[in-house]
Order: sequence, then C-alpha cells, then structure tokens
Amino acid sequence: MDLGEALQKGFYASLGATAALLEFWQDPIAREQSLQSWQQDLDQLVEKGVSAEMEARNFVDRMVARQTGAPTSRAEEPVPTTVDTTAQPAEEGTGGVPQDDAQALSDLTQQLSDLRAELERLRQR
Repeated sequence: MDLGEALQKGFYASLGATAALLEFWQDPIAREQSLQSWQQDLDQLVEKGVSAEMEARNFVDRMVARQTGAPTSRAEEPVPTTVDTTAQPAEEGTGGVPQDDAQALSDLTQQLSDLRAELERLRQR
C-alpha cells in the first residue's frame, strides 16, 4: 500500500467513524443497544484473554520445567522467579519441538489470530 492509499483510507475511516458517532449520539435506542453489544464483546474478549494467558503460562511452565526438571504444578498465587536457561541444539528431523508442545504452540497461535481478528472486527464497527 502506498502513502496515497494509506492517507485516503485513513480519511475515509475517520469520515466513517464521525458519521457513525453522529448516528450513535442521535438515536438513544441504538446507542443503548450498541453499548450493550460492546460490553458483551468486551466481556468475551476478556474471557478469551484470560484463557489465552493461562494456556500461555502453562506452556511456558512446561517448557521451563522440562529444562530445569522442576514440577509443572502452579501455586495459587504466582511467585516471581528468575530462571537461568541454556540453549539446547535441536534434534535432527523433529524441529527440536516435542509434539505436545508443538500442538500447544499451534493452539496459542490460533487463539492469538482469533483475538486479532476479533479486535479488528470491533475496530471496524
């Protein structure tokens, strides 16, 4: 995308946002419905974020535990710790990532992609 297209797109986006804002403030019923919808969308994003954070923490805990030999269970309140790690050479033919960790990483990547798409959809409203 060149600079002219970006500026034009930005102009149209701001014009559309202004028109949507005017419509939003002029119609109290639509405004209330929009606010309720946004609240529901925000609640869903928060739930997804909490879930993604927990999965990411578990994934990192498993990776650290695999490197240090520590147990993978998590205490009720997380305790900040410093972990010294050293790089291990990747195994030939496996990419260096065990299958369950590769699946967890793939799941997290998909969740991140879903969250980005959801945010983009909310921005376009």
